[in-house]
Amino acid sequence: MRTERKDSFELVEEHFNFLRWSGNGKFVNRLYSKMIQSASQGDTLGPREKSVLWTLLKFTLAMIILPISCFFLSKKMVFEDVLGYENGSIGAATITVIVVHVIIGLYIWVAIQEEQWPKPLKKD
Repeated sequence: MRTERKDSFELVEEHFNFLRWSGNGKFVNRLYSKMIQSASQGDTLGPREKSVLWTLLKFTLAMIILPISCFFLSKKMVFEDVLGYENGSIGAATITVIVVHVIIGLYIWVAIQEEQWPKPLKKD
């Protein structure tokens, strides 16, 4: 049994051929042509892609750091110290859920704003 080692481009091409065969024709053809075009140019990350990745990184860090910080800070400082509850976990969890929803809402708003990225003008 002979095994060949295929490079990643050949594997992706086989995957796209399978998707074409399975009935996802138009979408796969557009995606495949864009991928071939970007691979032939050698530059896969343009300014728009870098901006999208930077935004994703910022919101990922916010989703990790802010809810945890808000939970412990509001539990200790607001609910236990100021309001005098013995266990302020329920109130702190409520504030944490609100913070998570605000972050998700902001991410959606930023994503919509990025969709309206200025399109380059065609030069004739």
